[in-house]
Amino acid sequence: MLFARCFLIFLFATFAAASTTDVSRTFALLKEGEQMSPASAEDIETKLVRKPDDLDNRIRLLAFYASQRGSGTPENVRSARLRHITWLVEREPKAAVFNVATRVYALQSVGGALADPAGFQAVKEIWLSQIRANPSDKEIKENAATFTEIQDPETAENLLTELGNTRWLGQVYAKAILGIVASDYISSDPILADESRRNAAFAKRALAQLESSQDARMLGGAAFTLCRDGGILYAGDKLNFDYTPLAKQLLARAESIDPANADVFSVVPELPKKGERPTPIVRIGGNFADKNLRSRVSPSYPPQARAAGVQGDVLVNILIGLDGHVIRVAPVSGPNELRDAAISAIKEWTYSPTLINGRAVYVITQVVAHFRL
Repeated sequence: MLFARCFLIFLFATFAAASTTDVSRTFALLKEGEQMSPASAEDIETKLVRKPDDLDNRIRLLAFYASQRGSGTPENVRSARLRHITWLVEREPKAAVFNVATRVYALQSVGGALADPAGFQAVKEIWLSQIRANPSDKEIKENAATFTEIQDPETAENLLTELGNTRWLGQVYAKAILGIVASDYISSDPILADESRRNAAFAKRALAQLESSQDARMLGGAAFTLCRDGGILYAGDKLNFDYTPLAKQLLARAESIDPANADVFSVVPELPKKGERPTPIVRIGGNFADKNLRSRVSPSYPPQARAAGVQGDVLVNILIGLDGHVIRVAPVSGPNELRDAAISAIKEWTYSPTLINGRAVYVITQVVAHFRL
């Protein structure tokens, strides 16, 4: 199911805070709505007339309509979506649905029968009214940025700059550089890119901002989105340019500024095969990774550190390639005098390839190098 993938994506995304219970419940409601029959949807619409404050049923209906299985004409489905999204923003602007990696609450100007540019403008104004009424509410601003980041990136930029969320801002910049104009309402995957968006003033300014930035979080967030969203579009033959040189440039600068930057380990800047989704990168625990370890090189104890009595454990993040070789290493903690020795040794470790459904995937994990006198 598409929502299963959405929930996993949520674990790595940057969204407003919400309790695990609320997110899990919302995820279940979305799945129910996606699988709902038209007759059940009509029954829920009738119930909402009697009980309009039923948030759960509105979430179910948003998933149902987003799946484009709704009965009636596209105009009726657009009208129903707009009605429920308007209610959601007016009454529940901090609902957990904004914290799940789906866009059932989105209104887009292009991208199929559900495109509703007038509806987007109307609901954007409601978001801005909510912000004016709650000027110190960080979560409302984040949810408004989520709503506007593709259709009105300038508004999202202003909100994220005010919030100081530079990683997310880097993602907004990357989407503009890719020219993304629409995403899937269920999975949140990008589905449409437009060259005019890539050539627009905002995209050019975004590129200039990234090229001059020394903010590792912004650079990492942009590189992550270039690789993830660019890879999806390129594999689907909806993108005709190579985004990987820019992604490599941004990742290299992010790593030079902050070697432990998480995004450096979250993507591999390579073009996917046409018709095949980008190779997944999965995060696994160190104990599981140890079981796949084929060869380990013990670190050499630095003489100066030994003489000074320095000992301890060096914890590092590693990225394991498709062939099992370690392709990226960055220290997390441990004595500075021992880190270079740990990194040099761990770069030589090899693992058995990790397979998902018979396909090799990249792996992120943490390992420890021990130094004892």
